[in-house]
Amino acid sequence: ILPVLAFRDIVWNGIPERFPRLRFAFLEACSQWVPFVLHEINRRRVGFGKKPLHGPDLFREHRLYVACEVDEDLPWVLKYTGPDNLVIGSDYGHTDASYVRDLVTRLTSREDLSVEIKENILAKNARNLYAL
Repeated sequence: ILPVLAFRDIVWNGIPERFPRLRFAFLEACSQWVPFVLHEINRRRVGFGKKPLHGPDLFREHRLYVACEVDEDLPWVLKYTGPDNLVIGSDYGHTDASYVRDLVTRLTSREDLSVEIKENILAKNARNLYAL
């Protein structure tokens, strides 16, 4: 839950605007929390007379990255994050409960995601996040 709370606090308090070159990664919490948290942030923003935040624009403009897992409802999450801000949460090298066997094969075989989206999640987005 800590990455979820950190996301809420960072966005709510305008931290990305104060540090325009900093990139933020929310890891170890899957990604399906994103729609819920954006809804809660926007509910409060409207209550304070502010404009709601549009998910993909928010993630892109504020350099917000979220780790996803291969078996999540990624088309739904992508509606909120856009194609450039999801990275894979692989736990590569770990053999605990979070380890996913054949992660790359499982993601690339998904038929509900375009080849471009799969490449973004597996490589391009991480290169951007970590400035590689």
